[in-house]
Order: sequence, then C-alpha cells, then structure tokens
Amino acid sequence: QKALLLEEILFAMAGGPELVEWPLVTSKAAWWPDEPWHDLVAAVQNSRAELDRTGQEALVASLGRALGAWRGARWFPAVVPDPQKFDRILSADAAAVLAWLRGNPLAAGDWYASWREYGGFAAVRCPVIAVWGSEDRFVPPHRSAAGLRACLGSEKGRDVTIRILPGASHVLTVGEPDSPFVAGYPEMLVTWLRQRLPR
Repeated sequence: QKALLLEEILFAMAGGPELVEWPLVTSKAAWWPDEPWHDLVAAVQNSRAELDRTGQEALVASLGRALGAWRGARWFPAVVPDPQKFDRILSADAAAVLAWLRGNPLAAGDWYASWREYGGFAAVRCPVIAVWGSEDRFVPPHRSAAGLRACLGSEKGRDVTIRILPGASHVLTVGEPDSPFVAGYPEMLVTWLRQRLPR
C-alpha cells in the first residue's frame, strides 16, 4: 500500500498535481500518521507554484526529506527502480529540479502513451464495460477510467461503457468488502448484458 501511494504521489510530482485524485491520496496517507506523507503531498501540490529562490530551495528540501523517510524501505525500488538517479535529481540546484518537473515528458505530453504502447487494447473487439467506485482506496478511479477511455474510446463504432459509481469502494460495495453492492450496480450490469446478448 505504501508503494502504491508513493507511486501515485510521484505521478503527480512528474505529471502535474492536477492529474491526481487528492482525496484518495490523503485518505491513504492518514493510515500512517507518523510518517511524512502529508509533508510530501504538500510539497508536490506546491511544486508548480511560482516561488522565489528561498521558496524553491525550501520546497525541494522538503521533497528530499520526505522521500528520504522511505529511501531504505524494501518496497522503495518497486516504485523507484533507479534510486541513485532519483537522488541525483533531488540533489541538483532547486531551480533546476523544479524546471525538470515542469518540463519532463510526462508533464508536457501524453499521459497514456504507455497504455497504448502495450498494444493489447487495440486487439479488443468485444463490448467492454469498466466500472470503478468513486471511493476506491487502491487505484485512482478517474485516472484509470481516463486511461482506458484514451485507449479504447477513440475507434469509431467501438462499444465501450465506462462508469464510476458514487460512494462505491474498490469492490463496488458500500463500506466493508462483505457489505452489499452499491445501489444500482447489479441492475446496471443486468441491463448492459441484456442489451448485448441475443435473446
């Protein structure tokens, strides 16, 4: 869970704070109140702000301190495969670090290119329904839906249905995993199937 949370925050750091669902991030961060997750979130959210030199240095130092808390964790290389390169970036001049954040390919370009490069999506020809819960604490529902839409939704005539269900969890229940499904979910699936299956 910590690796997934750090991956989401680093995506925001590189791609831009507007790409991340902060309620999801902050709810996960609350699981570990004694670790500097909130400091990291604050630094990333401010990483595109116009700052003077002192502010830039303080922000990059805050990023470095927060990330240093997990630098030796066993799960850290799963998120940062080349920690030494990461260290070199953060040890550079603060203005250069922030310029890199604003100008790197992820910040400037197509966030879903890697999804399309996978290639498997292009082969899908059957109708697709993809459903997420708005209260998912494991994956970002809106970003996941946007990625799938970018890969499957551009071809004319393709049957793609994407839904984000308000109040639903990762397993589309309300509350605990063994709770009932969110209202309307089973009926939605039945309706979708009946519209596509031969009678």
